[in-house]
Amino acid sequence: MNLFPPLIFERFQRLHLYWNIINEYPYSRYVGEAYVRIGQLKIQARNQSLGHGLETINGNAISGQQKIQNALTQSKEIFRCFKTAIETDPHSIWAEYACDKIDFEKKYLLRKRPKIFAVCNQEEIRKSVETLIREMEGVEFCKLLEAQSEISSKQ
Repeated sequence: MNLFPPLIFERFQRLHLYWNIINEYPYSRYVGEAYVRIGQLKIQARNQSLGHGLETINGNAISGQQKIQNALTQSKEIFRCFKTAIETDPHSIWAEYACDKIDFEKKYLLRKRPKIFAVCNQEEIRKSVETLIREMEGVEFCKLLEAQSEISSKQ
């Protein structure tokens, strides 16, 4: 028995549910949560794409680079989901979760960057990685949360 298709179907159903919440109730208090959940669901697919890309590059450089580029596109989508959660629902706990997720994603890319650069010399991919990391570092709301956290820990 193969559990893979039911898991994909379940992930698709959950994505569909969250997009419905966003589209049908754009001013709902659940919109921030929906964006965070969508970002979380997309992480697994991105991790698989990047893993396959890094493995494939040894045997077929062109195919591997395409998979890495796809993974970076997915990473941008994930970042946009978390950033949108912050923008649409800045006063909820989900904005804080989104900041945590952005920080996690940034650390993930920083860990993967040397592997990506070692196997892929395509300038476009290198620029994409660096730009995405800078964008993640530049989210003002997360900077404010971090500063508030530092202030409260000193008191």
